[in-house]
Amino acid sequence: LNVQIAARYEDYGGSIGGTFDPKLSFRWQATPAIGFRGSVGTTFRAPPGQMMEGRVTSLQFFGGTFRPVDVAGNPALENESATTWSLGAMFRLGGLRATVDYWNFDFDKPLVAEPYDAIVSAMFPGGASTNCGNPAYAGLQARFVFSGACAITNVSRLRTQFINGAKQKTSGVDVLADFDAPGDVFGGELTVGGGLTYVIDYKVAQASIE
Repeated sequence: LNVQIAARYEDYGGSIGGTFDPKLSFRWQATPAIGFRGSVGTTFRAPPGQMMEGRVTSLQFFGGTFRPVDVAGNPALENESATTWSLGAMFRLGGLRATVDYWNFDFDKPLVAEPYDAIVSAMFPGGASTNCGNPAYAGLQARFVFSGACAITNVSRLRTQFINGAKQKTSGVDVLADFDAPGDVFGGELTVGGGLTYVIDYKVAQASIE
């Protein structure tokens, strides 16, 4: 049985602050043919400089043509963190080797860009201008620059920004296996292997854009 305990401390100062992230992992070789492993820990990602200041512009297709979409930096960004854990088993029998691992990632305040397509769909449902001038959509309408009246065909620019997105949780199973064929195969060695990843859950909490 092998157990490892680790910890990392980082201090970014300012509005980001510091973080302490521990990790525990183990490996237990129960028999010569079967072993088990697992880990649990937390992670931390500070907002990179380009997400906190500056601007990135790209062309995106909506309203029948390509239009510029700005993604502005956001100095109010908070850090992204996650709790991760996994459990797995390892098998070896003759020339066959295989591993099966279950993993689970739980992200909090992920660093993402606002989804421009969701903003366009909310402001212009089905391409209609019914929300133009509606006080409830004033914040979204202010994101658009129009060459004329408020309409999707008159959009000359859309302004978005980087944000801390909604919580995300995902889990799944990884399977890896390979087999060494015994003896010579046409005067050489033959190894056959493959891998499979099956995603069990991918959940994103509801988000709002103001």
